[in-house]
Amino acid sequence: LRGSGHLVEYCTFQGKSSPSVTLTVWREADGENRHRIRRNHFFDRPRGNRGNGFETIRIGTSDHSLSDSRTVVEENLFERCDGEMEIVSVKSGGNWIRNNTFLQSAGTLTLRHGEGNVVEGNLFAGRMKSETGGIRIYGNGHRVHRNVIIGTTGRSGGALTLMAGSPQPALNGFQRVEDTFIQGN
Repeated sequence: LRGSGHLVEYCTFQGKSSPSVTLTVWREADGENRHRIRRNHFFDRPRGNRGNGFETIRIGTSDHSLSDSRTVVEENLFERCDGEMEIVSVKSGGNWIRNNTFLQSAGTLTLRHGEGNVVEGNLFAGRMKSETGGIRIYGNGHRVHRNVIIGTTGRSGGALTLMAGSPQPALNGFQRVEDTFIQGN
């Protein structure tokens, strides 16, 4: 998705096995995207043949990670999305990831870059499948609340993982978690 104000709704994304992200929100400038990705079914994304670049959804890139996209990802079903560690990779700020279901997906919802993202009301049901996880957090000022994480096997070290990061990371580096509100998960 390029530009702003797009709606992706009631779509099926099945069986993508080629390298690259299934659905990308591109950040071409520092303006807000304000896209809505809702009520879609993403499923049967097999594991990629290298460590990175097989996300199901990515919002932004490191280049523009300090600006807000304000994209909403809601009420989607991610089923057996095993492409890589990051099922949903958030690399911008001001996004809402809410009321989604992650079912038997080997990976995590990752707040990789950006600030002030909200992750709420999501269900992570791993059904004890290997490498299933919950939420992995880097960065500042996030709100993570009312998520349910059951039957996961601890991908990235736990159901909720706050990453140590680096004291002064490069733009594409790993930011420390600071001033983040986590409640009622």
